[in-house]
Formats: sequence, C-alpha cells, structure tokens
Amino acid sequence: MPGVPATGSRSSNGRNTVRLSKVVTSLLIEKGFHVSVYKEPVPRKRYCFNITAKRGDKFLLIKCVERLERFTSQLASELKITSFTFGSTPLVVALKDSDGKPLLEGILYKKYKVFGVEPSTLRILLEERGIYIYADKGGFHVKINGKKLRKLRERLNLSLGEVAEAVGVSRKAIYEYERGNLGSTPEVAVRLEELLGGSIVKPINIFEETHYRKESDVQYRIARSHLRKMPTQLHEVFSKEIGDKIKLLRQAPFEIIVNKDKRPLIVKLLLNLRRKREQLKELEYSIDFSKMADAQLVLVSNKASSYEIKKSEINSDELLMLSPEDAKELKELLEE
Repeated sequence: MPGVPATGSRSSNGRNTVRLSKVVTSLLIEKGFHVSVYKEPVPRKRYCFNITAKRGDKFLLIKCVERLERFTSQLASELKITSFTFGSTPLVVALKDSDGKPLLEGILYKKYKVFGVEPSTLRILLEERGIYIYADKGGFHVKINGKKLRKLRERLNLSLGEVAEAVGVSRKAIYEYERGNLGSTPEVAVRLEELLGGSIVKPINIFEETHYRKESDVQYRIARSHLRKMPTQLHEVFSKEIGDKIKLLRQAPFEIIVNKDKRPLIVKLLLNLRRKREQLKELEYSIDFSKMADAQLVLVSNKASSYEIKKSEINSDELLMLSPEDAKELKELLEE
C-alpha cells in the first residue's frame, strides 16, 4: 500500500510504527471515521491502543505495531477488557508477523484472540468487502456457516459420521462446524462444498466477533500494582469492587474503567506531581476518549490546585472532579 514503509532494522521500528499510524489514520478519515490518535507521553509506557475511530455504530480501538510480536499478552488483555466495556472492536494493524514475515493482504491474523491486519486488508474491512481466511495456530482457517452446512447435509440424508469420513475429519469436527464453534482449513472447506454441492464458507465480520474473557490473573497483578500506590480512601473504595464491574488498567491513558448498566465510567487519577506533564496529557486523552465512548469521566486528584486544573479550562462539560477525601461520593457513583 502506498505510504507504508519497508521494514528494516530494529532501530527503525519506532519510526515505522509512527508512519504506519499515519497511514492508518489517513485511511480511517478517508472512510468517514472520526479519529483520535494517542501518543504515549513517555517511552516506558505503552498503550494497549493508540488510535480510536468511530463511524455510526462502528467503534474501533486500534493498536499499531510494526511486528505482531510487539503485541504482548498484557496489551491484548487490556485492549480486550477496554473494548468489551465500551462496546468497541479491538484490532491490531501491523506490517510483519511474529516470525518477521510480511503480513499477507486479505488475511486476518489472530494474536491472543485479537485480529491483526496489514493496511491493505484494513481497507478491505472498512469497505466491507468479504475476508474469508484467518491465520491462527496451526495455519490458515475459514469460518463455516454451520446452519447451511447442516441444512445441506440433512438434505442429502447424510449423517455426521458419513460426512466426516468423506472429507477426512472427525465426527466431532463436523458437529462443531455446525455449531459454529470451530473453523476448518480451506482444504477441508473445499471438500465439504464439493460433497454437499453448495457454498458453506462465510466472510468474517470483525465487528461482530467477541474476544473478551475475564483476564482475572492479569487483573490481579495490575490491582496489586495500582492499589498500593493509591491513598487509603481510594484503596478502600476500589479494592472491594475489582472484578466484572471494575477494571484497573496499566497500559491506557486512564487507570480505571467501570462497566455500568446505564453508562460506563472512566476514572483518571492525578496523584503524582512528578508526572505532571505526562498526566495532564493523559487527562486530555481521557477527555477525548470519554466523549467518543459516551462515558462519564471522573478526575480524582489530591493536588488539583498544584496542577492549576480548573474545570473552566478543561474542554469537557461532564468532567467530575473529586479528591480522595470524596471517597464516599465516588463509592455512591460506582454503585448507581
């Protein structure tokens, strides 16, 4: 795709990722998305997403990396948690796979249950043209239309076992294909279509895919790291609520997200004067994200006057500013 840099030495990774982000941003804008880009304020902190894009009911959280191996399990966990909370679609855009080979156009790559694509494939997705093949552990796969498979099989009066024997897979595999729980190799799909006399492969819709899981072990590690840095009042508020409702993040512009029935909640902590510049930039990102995600943003700071933060100076009409001493009000807000 024009504008995408050729990959090179390790020292060029950062520059290539920046250029890749610009290509992705331009493509999203071209396709009518409202786009925001979040650049990590300091090199030591990597966000689980660095581009948000919204068009109508489509809401994307995108992480750009040069190589898929840079998309770690920690980044994936927090990206999936955030995407689930705000009803968005997680996506990775990269140039090379984990083995250093260029990603193929028209193929989706699964990494920690999140789809990864190269820029030309992203264009295909945004134009809603069909993509049928994805790469996962074990090679290439396609999604089977289970209802159609069963309909064709029953029309020919074939049992699960007979179909399995004819195409060279187990009876259980055919059963799982029909339930939509298992993808097949392209070769098996071709044999099934030849046997049954109809098309059974369906395109992959990334906007309908769900890759979320509780990530409880990851949350426990993040919780220990975050909670010991919080004032006692906040520790008492959040420590009892961590779980399905409250998620703590380490690789995002904000630290806490709350999955509420009516409207999600974002909590941004400003508690460390030594990180003033970084935290103010992250506050700006948090405000922007809360607007795109239609979420309530709460700023908790015990040094608000030192930061010279005034609500009139912040471009957010719905920002709620609290201090650790307002723990009771914060707890009530979480329980609404």
